[in-house]
Amino acid sequence: MSKLDAWKDGRRRKPLVLKGARQTGKTWLLKEFGATRYGNVAYVYLHASERARRVFDGDFDTRRIVSALRVETGQPIEPGNTLLALDEVLKAPRALTSLKYFFQDAPEYHVAAAGSYLGIASHAGTSCPVGKVNALDLRPLCFLEFLDAVGEGQAALALRRHGAQGIDPALNGKMKALLRDYLFVGGMPEAVDAYAQSRDYEEAREIQEEILENYDSDFSKRAPARILERMCMVWASFRLSWRGRAGSSCAAPSGPVAAPATSRRASSGSATMGWPAGSDAPRL
Repeated sequence: MSKLDAWKDGRRRKPLVLKGARQTGKTWLLKEFGATRYGNVAYVYLHASERARRVFDGDFDTRRIVSALRVETGQPIEPGNTLLALDEVLKAPRALTSLKYFFQDAPEYHVAAAGSYLGIASHAGTSCPVGKVNALDLRPLCFLEFLDAVGEGQAALALRRHGAQGIDPALNGKMKALLRDYLFVGGMPEAVDAYAQSRDYEEAREIQEEILENYDSDFSKRAPARILERMCMVWASFRLSWRGRAGSSCAAPSGPVAAPATSRRASSGSATMGWPAGSDAPRL
């Protein structure tokens, strides 16, 4: 949220494109950010509303677009006080292009668009207004964020303050168990939320499988036809490898565990799982 706050208050703010894999929480984040930082949110779900998509079929007159979206959303759209959120922007490539004109002609409006990596990439070079937008990547939860989500906030706080080497040796067993939980559950918000409520590894694994199936469907819808077959082969190979590491059942992670999720932060070395830089993660 801090990066969104910096965008909101930035002197050189441009329309925002929030990118990320599917189901990493882009929609929730946009709505929560708008609800807590603005007077109101004008939320446009382009996937579901053909009428909203047609708004962008005309010219790129920002006054016309804003006026139409006021009526469509039933919300006032006021400079500085309203977040105009365009969700699933890949469903309307011209909506993505319109961000260029908000930057040039109406920079007073706070406009944020969300889309998946694959959808945004499919329009790169034609619809994506390079140089006219700010971009942020939303990634799965890192280990520290996972701890916060599952009610282990004090453990996360200790790691942030002191690093792994600052944890009392008496707690090594607990910290290893928490790290194994993270390696098994991963960082996708829905899987983490389910595990936080039920402590059920099988439920988390079922959600992971559902997400993978959704990715399969996305490839067939979004990928260029000339590379679709090869992409599907690579993806199938990855899924077989992932299942091999994770095991064929959803037993508690006392043995092999799933591959770790990607951290939300760009990091290297021992900090890749969310450990503070300069500290060593406990060995498993």
